[in-house]
Amino acid sequence: MNQIEEMDVDIVFGLVAEAGKAPLLAHEQSGTQKPLLGDLVASQSPAYLSDINSDSSLIIGRTFTTWGVDLSSKAQEFVDIYESNYDSRPSKPTWAAFGAYAATQMYARVRTEDGSSLDDTVETMENTTYDLNQTYSVYGPDEESPDGNAYPHDLKYGPGFFQPTWSQWRDGEQVTVYPEQHANGEYQKL
Repeated sequence: MNQIEEMDVDIVFGLVAEAGKAPLLAHEQSGTQKPLLGDLVASQSPAYLSDINSDSSLIIGRTFTTWGVDLSSKAQEFVDIYESNYDSRPSKPTWAAFGAYAATQMYARVRTEDGSSLDDTVETMENTTYDLNQTYSVYGPDEESPDGNAYPHDLKYGPGFFQPTWSQWRDGEQVTVYPEQHANGEYQKL
């Protein structure tokens, strides 16, 4: 991390799972002014600032939802269910929890309503959406994505569908900086 400051880069991109807190802590302690950006699961924890003993961070993390956004009633219901069932870390659902919950709810709804063969379930899933804080929907087998490619049964991304949220911790709060419809602040170089 000490060498990063000397490098001709604007940001450092990282993919770090919850158990990999060491690179995040090393970045925080190094004093580099190069932001660390990416899928940095530990930075999504509501306890992150206490973990690094700070009130702000140059880390910009991506996840399914951040705590700096207004939650829909359905999303808040999920958070309440989570908090009532788990008393250990993470204290709130993080990383892919919202997406996993949406996918499970979509499947359960289709199986309950459809109740027929698995092939029928797949076809029904291709035409199903689930609104949590964002709209979850999958591509059909012949459906073209905006980039002109086919991604059968993959999650639809982009405006009107799922877009990861990007956040930054500052002044003790997690601020969502992207996408615009969920942002409650702009990125700031600390």
